[in-house]
Amino acid sequence: MPLGILCYKCTKVSQPIMNLFNFFRIIPSLAVLVLVMPIIGTGFFPALLALVILAIPPILINTYLGINNIDGSIESAKGMGMDYKRMLRTIEIPLAMPLIITGVRTSAVEVIASATLASYIGAGGLEILFLQVLV
Repeated sequence: MPLGILCYKCTKVSQPIMNLFNFFRIIPSLAVLVLVMPIIGTGFFPALLALVILAIPPILINTYLGINNIDGSIESAKGMGMDYKRMLRTIEIPLAMPLIITGVRTSAVEVIASATLASYIGAGGLEILFLQVLV
């Protein structure tokens, strides 16, 4: 979420970061698991890393789009003398929250669907991943 806010505030940084994470989004989840396996090995940590890589793009993209689609509310806040931090806290994030929650929901579905593939790299089944995270 902070990276999505940074992409909105700094337009020079926005294009390379969004392109990178859109590239991560098109890679199939099994391919991410297979690409991580030679670098880190097998087990729980590579599966967790691959699942985090798969979870970030929808949240980042929806945070950026949610804050970018806010219209006239910011202009009136600037006119009243609000600083950027307060505008972000009180106006921009609450108005962007429906899209941010949609990104979190999409990420959760993708991670749960991809966690079943983690058994191919020796991370155990889906229940083992949940038990290791909870314990």
